[in-house]
Amino acid sequence: MNGIVPIWVSAPLAMLTLVVIAAHLIAMRSADMPESRKRIRTANGWLMLITVPVLAIAFSLVSSANPRQFALVWAIAILLLGLVLVMAFVDIGNNLRLAREKQKRLHRTLGSQLRSELAARSKDADA
Repeated sequence: MNGIVPIWVSAPLAMLTLVVIAAHLIAMRSADMPESRKRIRTANGWLMLITVPVLAIAFSLVSSANPRQFALVWAIAILLLGLVLVMAFVDIGNNLRLAREKQKRLHRTLGSQLRSELAARSKDADA
């Protein structure tokens, strides 16, 4: 065994994870969601498709007996995981922005409806 986990454990798990991520990316194509959300999640999906095999390699094929290779592969894996997390935070920020915009539109719509109803009631009361 070279790495921390045998390849016969990490490879099937990595393949299953890749299939799930790819299915998610395909399903998002036809999803009814704002374009900004779709772009961020697609970018993060592709980033995860790169990260999963690197993690499988880091856990199974790289040994601490070769310190340079071990450090390089794990540094890349940690960097990719960090980028996935950054993209998740970007998605959170985008969702908060979209929610604020939707709330502002709702307030404007309800405000204008309320004003028109009050104006109609005011005309009825005057008549």
